[in-house]
Amino acid sequence: VRSMATDLLGKLLAKMRRDAVDTKIDTLWAMAHPGTAPLEGGLSEEMFRLEKLLQNAKRQVLRAEERCTGGQLKEFKEMDEAAQQVTVLRQVALMYLVALDQRQTGGTASVAQAFQLSQWAKEDNHVGKMDTYVMRLEEARRAFTSVSQHDQMPHSTVVRLTRWLTQQRPKLQNHYEQLLKRLLNTLDDAASAAREKVLKSLSVVLDSDIEVLMDENVQAAVERRLSDGAISVRRAAVDLLGRYVGSRPEFAERYYSAIVERITDIGMSVRKCVIAILRECLASDSFTKKHEAMVRIMFRIRDDEPSIQAEVIQTFHDLWFKSPTSLERRTQQLVLVVWQVYNNLKAQGQGQVSLPLTSSFPPVDLLSRLLGDKTAVAGVREGARQICSHLLEGILCAKDGQTSKVLTDAPDALKTMLQESPALLYSLALHALCVADPKLCVPADNELRFVRTLQPYLELSSGTKGAQVEVDEAQQLQCMLAVIDSVLHEVPRLPGTLAMALKDNLEDLIKKHPYHGVLYFTARCLCSLGKTDAAAARTVVSLLRRFKILLLTCLKKVGDNKMQLHARRGLFIVGQLVRFGSKLVDEAAQNQAAGAKDPVSVRDILSTFLQYLRPEHDLQDRVAALQASGFMLIAQPQLVLLEDRRMDEVMLEALTPQAPMTLKEQALMNLCDMVKAEETQMQIEEAARQDAFKEQVKEEEATKSIA
Repeated sequence: VRSMATDLLGKLLAKMRRDAVDTKIDTLWAMAHPGTAPLEGGLSEEMFRLEKLLQNAKRQVLRAEERCTGGQLKEFKEMDEAAQQVTVLRQVALMYLVALDQRQTGGTASVAQAFQLSQWAKEDNHVGKMDTYVMRLEEARRAFTSVSQHDQMPHSTVVRLTRWLTQQRPKLQNHYEQLLKRLLNTLDDAASAAREKVLKSLSVVLDSDIEVLMDENVQAAVERRLSDGAISVRRAAVDLLGRYVGSRPEFAERYYSAIVERITDIGMSVRKCVIAILRECLASDSFTKKHEAMVRIMFRIRDDEPSIQAEVIQTFHDLWFKSPTSLERRTQQLVLVVWQVYNNLKAQGQGQVSLPLTSSFPPVDLLSRLLGDKTAVAGVREGARQICSHLLEGILCAKDGQTSKVLTDAPDALKTMLQESPALLYSLALHALCVADPKLCVPADNELRFVRTLQPYLELSSGTKGAQVEVDEAQQLQCMLAVIDSVLHEVPRLPGTLAMALKDNLEDLIKKHPYHGVLYFTARCLCSLGKTDAAAARTVVSLLRRFKILLLTCLKKVGDNKMQLHARRGLFIVGQLVRFGSKLVDEAAQNQAAGAKDPVSVRDILSTFLQYLRPEHDLQDRVAALQASGFMLIAQPQLVLLEDRRMDEVMLEALTPQAPMTLKEQALMNLCDMVKAEETQMQIEEAARQDAFKEQVKEEEATKSIA
C-alpha cells in the first residue's frame, strides 16, 4: 500500500508540474487580446474565433452581474486586469460545458458545471453567495442557441484553457509544496526499499520539470540520500542525478561536490555511475570543474574493479586521443591533470609519490595501458607523440621567458603557479609520458631531438633565489634528466660533440648541485651515457676516484661539521654511481694496470663505506654510509655474502633491538630496495622470454604455412 501511495503521489506531483510548465510556455491567452498580429501557419482563424468567444463571454458576465445587482456594474469593473481575464475565461469554459451538456444525453457535463461553479465560489471567498455564478450559467445557456457550431471552442483549446485556469488558483502552489514536502519526508523512512522507491517517484516528477532539482529542499534531500547507508539507495540517488545533471551545466555545478564524493563509494555500481555522470559533464564546454573532475576520475585507475578501470581508460582515450578539441587544449588537460595528481599525492605524504615517477603513479599507469594495448590504433600513439612535441615546445618557451600556447587557457586557480614555474609542469608531464613509453621521445625522423633540445638546459641556475624556486628548478632538472636517460636507452649512441657536451653538463651537476634528487638522476644518466661513450665511462671512474679520496680525507677529520656534510654528499654520489655504473667500474678495474695509483673497484669502495659504519662515527654518517651500501647492493647483491661477511654483520647489527631507530629503518629500506630491484629484473626477463616465445611460435607457423 505504501509503495502504491508513493507511486500515486509521484504521478500527482508530476502532473501538477507538467501542467505548470505547459501553462508557462502556452502563449495562447496572451495573444488572444485585440491588436494581436495574425500568426503564420493558419492559426489566425483560431485566434479570431477565440477572440470572438472572449467578447461574448465578457458580455455574458456583465449581463449576469447587471441582473444580480439591479443594473450596478461595480464588481467586474473594480477588478484588476488579471482578475477580469480569469473571470472571462471561466465564462468561456462554462460556455463549453453548456454546449457539451446540450449535445450529450445522460452525460456528466451538468455535474461538471456544478463542480466548477462551487470551486470558483470557494476560490473567490463567495461561498453562500452563488447568485452571480448561477446567473452566469443562465447567461451561457441563453446564449447557446445563438452561438454557431463553428464559433464554439475545440476540445484541445478547452484543455489548455482549463489547465491555465487551474494554475491561477492561489492555493495550488501551497498544495504542491505540501505534497512535495510529504514525498521528501518519506526519504527518511527506516526501510531502504521505501527510500529507493521515493527516489524513483521523484524522478517521475523531474521528468515533468527538471527545474525541481534547483529547489533547495530537493537538493538537500537528494544529497542526504547520496550518503545513505544502503548501496541501493545511493545508487538510486546517483541514477536520479545522472539522468539530468549532464545535460544542464548549472545542475552539474550545483551538485558536483555531492556527486564526486561518491566516486570512492564501496558500491561498485555507484562508482561506475558517478564516472558516467562526470564523463557526460566533461563533454560540456561550459563545465567549469573539468580539471578537478579529470583528477578524481584519474585516481580510479587504481580501482579494484576491472570494469571501472576500463571506464577510466575509455574516458581519457576519448578526451585526449579521440576528442575533436585542439592539440593545445588536450596538452593543457594532460599537463594540469598530471600536476594536480602529483601534488595531491605529495600532500598526502608518507612517500605516496616521488621522482622518478613509476608505473604506480596514476597518470603513468593510465598512459601505459593506453599506449601498451596491442589493439590500440596507431592514432593513439601518434597523438601521444604530438603531445610530447608540444610539451617540448612548452619547455623551450618557458626557458626563453615566452608564454606558451599550451597553458594560455588554464584555470584561474593555477595561473599564479603557472607563471612562477611553467617549465616544471611541462617537464613533469613529459616525464610521465616517457615513463609510460620511452619511444614517444624518440621520433623516427629525428631520434635525438629531445636530447639536443634539453641538453643546453642541464646547468646550475645562477643568482640567489627563493627556496621554493630552487626546489622547483631541481624537480624540473630531474624530469629533464629522466627523459634524456630514457632516450639514451633507446638509441645506439650519441654523436661525439653531443655526447661530450652532455657529459660535461652531467659532470658539472654532480660536482656542484646540492639536491640529492638531481644527483640521483645525474648519476643515472651519466652511467647510461657511459655504456656507449668511452669518455663518459672514464668520467664515471674519475668521479668515483675523486670522491673516494674525499671520503678517506674526511675520515681523518672527524668532528669537522663542514667535512661531515661533504662526506655525506660524497657517500650518496658514490653509492648512486656504483648502483648504475657497477659494470663500468668492474671493466675499468680489470683494465687498470697492477699497482696503479688510487685504484677504484667496487670492493674498495665498499671497504670505504664500512669504515663509516663503525660505531664510533656520527649516527648521521653511519646512516648515510648504510644508505650508500644499499645502493651498491642493488647492483651487486652478492656483496652481502663476501668471505669476510662484514657487510652481512653490519646489516644484522643494524637490525638488532638496541640499534638506533634511523639505522634500523635504513637497513630495512635497503632490503626492500634489493627485493624490488630483483623483482623488477625478474619481470623484465620473464617478459623477454614471453616475447621470444611468441616470436618463435610465429616463425614456426609461418614455416608451416609456407610448407
